[in-house]
Amino acid sequence: MKREPLARPYLEEYILTAHKIETMTKKIHSIRIKKENLIYENSYGKLYDDDVIFLPQSVNGKYVRWTWKAPYSVAVLPMVDENQALLIKNFRHSARKVLLEVPKGFGAIGEEPLSVAKKELEEETGLRSEKIEQLGTVVTDPSFAYHPMHLFIAYDCASSKSHHESSEVIVETFKININDVPQLLSKKGIEDAVTLLLLWLASHL
Repeated sequence: MKREPLARPYLEEYILTAHKIETMTKKIHSIRIKKENLIYENSYGKLYDDDVIFLPQSVNGKYVRWTWKAPYSVAVLPMVDENQALLIKNFRHSARKVLLEVPKGFGAIGEEPLSVAKKELEEETGLRSEKIEQLGTVVTDPSFAYHPMHLFIAYDCASSKSHHESSEVIVETFKININDVPQLLSKKGIEDAVTLLLLWLASHL
């Protein structure tokens, strides 16, 4: 099925708007850190409860933020044919339930995002791909943790062997038709925002 590409005028308008927002932010600096207060740290990251000043009103306040120790993360959508994608059923502790998601993982300093995407794909789905396209980078929750996530779509996937990390609870894999995404969103079949974004991108590329 032929899909309509994203309109270039729309993309140009979006890029221009993003540039204007970045320029305004540099001028305003609406939340200034007065004092960093580290309140918790583990092997994954640090939690701060900072003393801040909200500008331009110059009002004192507090702001919680989390910083990951990993420099970035990746998310990769495996396509098993033109319209079929493979997701994983992953038990998430904070949600206390199983969610449908794309494979994800953390990168390390000196490690290329593409290499990490290939590794996570094989570990979590048992698939390999030599045709992986990088689509861009997003930040999923900038109000709490500013952390770049590189997005990929993997094509021509071939079977390998999965070997999950001990900290992961991946129940099974699940095939989905990318044309069914709107219905799944309305019925809360898929709740993870990054997964929905990658499925949407796959249906429009």
